[in-house]
Amino acid sequence: MDAMQNRNAELKKCPFCGNAIVEYGAYIPAGSNVQYFMCYCVLCGAHGPQSIKKNSKEDAARLWNRRGGH
Repeated sequence: MDAMQNRNAELKKCPFCGNAIVEYGAYIPAGSNVQYFMCYCVLCGAHGPQSIKKNSKEDAARLWNRRGGH
């Protein structure tokens, strides 16, 4: 695989630096066993909003891919 290729092809490039490599990060609130996701740029560290739905990478991807409130 090309090093610059996004492993998560469904995710848009970073809106801040243009990097194509965007990953999912997991977040588990203290005292909880529920996992939430967010997407982040591996180059500049920008991250999207935390998913609203529990255990949903799809929700995190939708929030990351949304641009300009759309």
